[in-house]
Amino acid sequence: MQSGVKIISKQWTQHLPTRDGYDREVVFDHLREAVNRHGAAELVSQGKTFFFAPAAEKQTQCNRCHAPLRRVAGNDGGEVLCISCTWEGPAPH
Repeated sequence: MQSGVKIISKQWTQHLPTRDGYDREVVFDHLREAVNRHGAAELVSQGKTFFFAPAAEKQTQCNRCHAPLRRVAGNDGGEVLCISCTWEGPAPH
């Protein structure tokens, strides 16, 4: 079975593979493009849905890894996170 994700935005749905690090970077690029073009996007991976929107100006860094948010932020349980941390899932306790 081939692993992959689905990116959903207002006007299109895109299925992309996630076999390796390069595929993951391609997914991030397409996700950023979807948010920039349509204002928001969803990423569906392994039965979970992650929501992404433009980063708020007042929030400048990821709550988990402290990386700069640049233009796109995800939301995981109320935390504002970078794309990578949102996709990684909840922080270990």
